[in-house]
Formats: sequence, structure tokens, C-alpha cells
Amino acid sequence: MKNRPWVLNYDPGVSPNLEYPVIPLYKILEEAALSNPEKICLIYDNNSYSFRKIYNASKKVAKFLVTMGIKKGDRVGIILPNSPDFIIVFFGIIKAGGVVVAINPKFKGAEIEYVLKDSGINVIFLNKSGSVSMMDDRERITPLLRIICPLDSGSFEDIIKNEKEFQQKYEYSLDEVLTSNTRIHRFTDLGPEDPAVFQYSGGTTGIPKAAIGLHRNLIANIYQFSAWLNMIEAEKEVFLSVIPLYHVYGMVLTMCLAIKMKSTQVLLPNPQDINGILQAIKIHKVTIFPSVPNMLSAILKLKQSMEDQITFENLKVCISGSAPLDRIIKSEFESKAGARIIEGYGLSEAPTATHCNPVKGKNKPGSIGMPLPDVDCRIVDLETGTYDVNYGECGELIIRGPQVMIGYHNREDETKRTIKNGWLYTGDIAYMDDEGYFFVTGRIKDLIKVSGFQVWPREIEEIILKYPGIQETTVAGIKNAETGERPKAWIILKDNYSIDFDELRVHCRKFLADYKVPLEFEIIKELPRTTVGKILRRELVRLDEEKKYPGD
Repeated sequence: MKNRPWVLNYDPGVSPNLEYPVIPLYKILEEAALSNPEKICLIYDNNSYSFRKIYNASKKVAKFLVTMGIKKGDRVGIILPNSPDFIIVFFGIIKAGGVVVAINPKFKGAEIEYVLKDSGINVIFLNKSGSVSMMDDRERITPLLRIICPLDSGSFEDIIKNEKEFQQKYEYSLDEVLTSNTRIHRFTDLGPEDPAVFQYSGGTTGIPKAAIGLHRNLIANIYQFSAWLNMIEAEKEVFLSVIPLYHVYGMVLTMCLAIKMKSTQVLLPNPQDINGILQAIKIHKVTIFPSVPNMLSAILKLKQSMEDQITFENLKVCISGSAPLDRIIKSEFESKAGARIIEGYGLSEAPTATHCNPVKGKNKPGSIGMPLPDVDCRIVDLETGTYDVNYGECGELIIRGPQVMIGYHNREDETKRTIKNGWLYTGDIAYMDDEGYFFVTGRIKDLIKVSGFQVWPREIEEIILKYPGIQETTVAGIKNAETGERPKAWIILKDNYSIDFDELRVHCRKFLADYKVPLEFEIIKELPRTTVGKILRRELVRLDEEKKYPGD
């Protein structure tokens, strides 16, 4: 694979090697504000915010944090939904020299507590609901130095409910921060090797760990994807920012990318509000839409009943990531939207994007596309992880590039298992064809072993989806006394459909060896997912085992 066949299929004008500016991350916002201060940076809840306004507000946050004692490398938490507050606070933390630790606003007290303790956060920005959640668990989080609430959180008297014991922990509102006249002589100097974000990931063992994203990692990834989109008119584009910003996909490929390109972004706080997404695309004339497959599927389903009301006439490119994109969804969406879906691939450790299909060139359904500029990839054997396999042969995908993290925070052993000789071992099973397009077939941890034979869930899922009436499916291995494991399929049916499992099994046997055919099928209403659409196979297996082996 040393000849890197993928570069021959890059879009015209996309260089396989780029030059990256040696700048801290906050410079992308500063440069946009200086070059075009009055251009609209954000649209949120029918309000517009210029680059100047967002940048000036972020500087006030930075100054305030410095006066609070935040030093270079200190971790600062954010528990906020997609909003101007998130972006203002994010860049304020970065400019102050802090490290952003963005936390899912839906986390409960124990989950928040874990991240706080593991990362060493001592200042956190959160909304009213987050405040209440943390109040419920206040005895465990008293090491916090400061908690700052955003503008829309109401009075602190309402939030803290007059509990004097905890009141001194809530010292400021974001309103106070943004209206303060804090003055400092200078901000700390930041270099490319300084950490910018801690992004929590399951890693290879399932225990949440903070992938350390350096300033140079994020700058590289932003510039790589900006180069990949070289066909579009950067400053004229409108991004739809509905992927959660606390996740690196939303953080890097919507928020930061749009700011670097000096594009406007429309912020939506609820990725489940499909009607709101459709309306935003129409009203704000969205041109770039980072998304996930289940969102695209839901849009297609809703749009069928709103055919005359919703158009995609301005949409140019839809990016799909986080989970495999079904070929039928891709085909139907492109037909109805008149815009190309480019499926990509990434992971928190890199810090998001490593592969993508070209914007103008050949797209291969089912493929995550090709490595981005300056990204090297290999497919290595699953047994030793040391030698390259042949074209079309499955192995583990390993990656090397300027966006790859240096490791996990305080997890030296896990870092050594994940990064070997400069290569990031992704844990994903994939193959590469002779044109340099990559195809992910599953996760190593999801590999099903039936009597010693290796079975990939993705292969079975693609066959099941060919059967009439099936909207979605996922496959995982369940315990079996005779073979160790057997595949089981969980299925969501299309409206007004029913299926015969025996006939579905006959259908599967036409395309699959007998040991790959699911032993069980189960109809369910929805699949458990992460907030960015990844299916939680382990949760399905856990629930299945609870039913079959209660008390184990």
C-alpha cells in the first residue's frame, strides 16, 4: 500500500500534501473577525451574530478566565447544547490557554462526575438543567472551583434554590462575564504542541478516556477538510450545524470548519427535530449539511408527507459520518435533494475525519472513501497487526497523519495499545480496493466467532436490508452453547409491513454461508444509539442476555 493509489482519484485541485499554519486554534475565529467583521457568523433562533460579535464575546470570556486563575493546560468544562454560548465559551477557553472538555448535556450526575474527576476540570460552563443535575449530586462535585451559567439560565437564586452551602460554588453568570470590564496585559503564548481539547472516547477497552487533541491536530484536520471541499465557494456557503458541538464531528467539521472558511452556520440545538432541520434548510438556504445516516433516513421519511413544502434547491454537499450509510438511503436522498452525499469516516482520536469520498469524483456506495491529504493508511492482519494484507482482504485499519492524537490523558497503557510505532490502530475491520477506496466491515470487538469462523455483522446486515419491508437492522453475536456465538438480527420494519422469519432465513441462505445466517430475528421499534447516531450493539446484546439469563 506504499504507493498510495488513492491520490490518483482525488478531485482536481486537491493536493495530497498540504502546508499547515503554525497557529493556535482560536486564530481561525480571530482571522475571520478581522477580515470580515460584519459578516454573519451564526444564525440561531432567528437571531444573527457577526464574526466580530462572537470574537469580542469570546475575548471577554478568555479575559475573565485568566483573572480567575486559569493557566495554560488547565481543563475547563462545557455542558451546553448547540448555541452561540457554546461557540463563545469554546473559543474563550482556547484563547485563555485552557483545554476544552465538552460534555454531553444529557449526562447524569454520575457520568458528569466521572469526567470531572478524570480530566481535572475546575471551572465549568453549563445551562440551567445541567445546574440542577449537578445540584442533585453536589456532595460529589464540591472540588469544583467555579460554575458559570449562560445567559438564558435565569437568576442564580432560582438555580441554587437558596442553598447557602452550595451557593458560593455558583459565583458568576455568563451575563456577568460578558459585561465585565476585565483587563489583562496579554494572553498566554500557545504552541502547536499544546493541548486544545480532551475528547472522551471508549477507546479499545470501553472505558471512557480523554483523547488529547493538540492545537496542531485540530488545525490540520480543519485544513484537510477545507482542502477536500475546494470545489465550493467558502465565504458564500451556509452550514447547518445540528450535529452536537460537544462531539468532535460537530466541533471540527461544522463549527470550526465553517469559521475557518468564513461561512455562515445555522445552529440547531435538537438533532431529533427533523421538521426543524427541513425548515432550516429551506429558510436559510443551507448549502453544506454535515449529518448522520439515521438523520438522513428520518428526513426522507418526513419529506414524503411534505413534498410540496420542502425543497433542497440550495443544498450542494451533504456529509455523512459516524455510522455506515445505507446505499438505498444515499440513492434516494441524492435523487430527492439534487445534492451529493459524500460518506466519510473518522474517530475521536484523529480528532474526527480521516477519510471521505470525493466531492466531484467517483463515489462508491458502501465506501468511506479515500484518506484525506497527508493521511497514510494500511490494512494489517488481524492476528499480529504487523503485516499488510492484499487488496480486497479484510484486516485492521491503521492510520498515520498530522491530526492523530498524541495519546489518552493519564492512560499510558491504553495509549501504547492504540498507538504503535506512530500508527493509530483504529479497532475497525476494513479492506481497500485497488483504486484506494476503503470499506469498513465492522469493529474488531463486534466480530462474531461461530465455531471458530469469523463473521462480520455488516455483511449480514447488507443482505437482510435487501429483503422487502425492512427499514433498518443491526446484527450482533449472542451466546450459543454449541458454536460459542451465533448472529442475531434486530429489525425495524417499514410502515404497514410484516415478515415471515422462515422466509427471511431462506433469503439469507441464498447469499450467506449457513453459519452466517442469524439464528434469531427480533422485531423492535427503535435501535439504541449514541447522540451522533452510532448503534449500540453491546446494549442490544446486554438486553438480550438479561432476558435469557436473568441474574447472571
